[in-house]
Amino acid sequence: MAKVKSDTILKDFWRINERFADLFNTCCFGGEQIIDPTQLVEADTDISGVIDILGDMQSIARNRDVVKKHYHGTDFILLGIESQMEVHYSMPLRVMIMDALNYLKQIRALTDYNKQHGINLDTPAEFLSGIKATDKLHPVITLVIYYGKTPWDGPLKLSDMFIDMPEDLQKFVSDYNMNLMQLIDAESYQFSHPDCTQAFNITKLLMTEQVSEVYEKYGHHIMKSDVLRFIGKVSNKVKFISLATQKGNKKEVTMGEALDKWERTFIQQGEATGQERGIEIGKEQGIEIGEKRGIVKTLFTKLHMSAEQIAADTELPIEEVNEILAQVNYSHL
Repeated sequence: MAKVKSDTILKDFWRINERFADLFNTCCFGGEQIIDPTQLVEADTDISGVIDILGDMQSIARNRDVVKKHYHGTDFILLGIESQMEVHYSMPLRVMIMDALNYLKQIRALTDYNKQHGINLDTPAEFLSGIKATDKLHPVITLVIYYGKTPWDGPLKLSDMFIDMPEDLQKFVSDYNMNLMQLIDAESYQFSHPDCTQAFNITKLLMTEQVSEVYEKYGHHIMKSDVLRFIGKVSNKVKFISLATQKGNKKEVTMGEALDKWERTFIQQGEATGQERGIEIGKEQGIEIGEKRGIVKTLFTKLHMSAEQIAADTELPIEEVNEILAQVNYSHL
């Protein structure tokens, strides 16, 4: 199977208009249906530009993750998503620069249009600006999605990055706010689209090693392949991505089937590498619930080790080993 670039997985997921709209409606507008998915149109993500800084022309290359135009009549606003796997301590500044480059791109489009169409710039101010006094910009709203395991401890607005200053100066300093959505807060959001609910909630459970809860809550849920890829990417379970979505599989599987397939492949690897490797993997990667189950099953069914031997060699609690073995015995009834 061809390798899929990790950043492409997230971008492709959010390019679906219904998911994109639900994300903004839920995270920015408190659940109000402000963004209509039928009025969303893909926009250019390249916002690179050349800026004249005191006579020195500086080229700035920037590409946004996902950008869409949301139309209301003949006008539109621009909505952008930026994905962060780690905290970035200058993120408000980065967002401000990206938004500013988008506005700069709009200004240059207006000046080019005015030149090409011979629009009269009637006043010295219009001539100097290259645009009419009546020309307007399309607003830009950027939402940062933070997929980290720990809470965001970085700045939320530009002023959070400033040194301390006297209060009488603060009101004269321009600020810039950042819209942030955190994966760890997923359960506090009431998404309307099931793909968004599954993607965020299951990912959070897998990242916190709550595989059994995924089985319990979502085991029978039908999962789309791109939702599984999203979950695998963000939870850093690369093997899960390939197993759940490899060529020849059904386009849609249940979450339980996807987890079982992941587990079965691990068991097969344990059989091939033998007892020593199985124990080594158990010690090194035993924190993964699915992997622990696979190793215990392998040692019990293929190497005929007792519960006590398995507990001693894998350093797992005997109670946990017995619980897994009870499931093994039940599955063989």
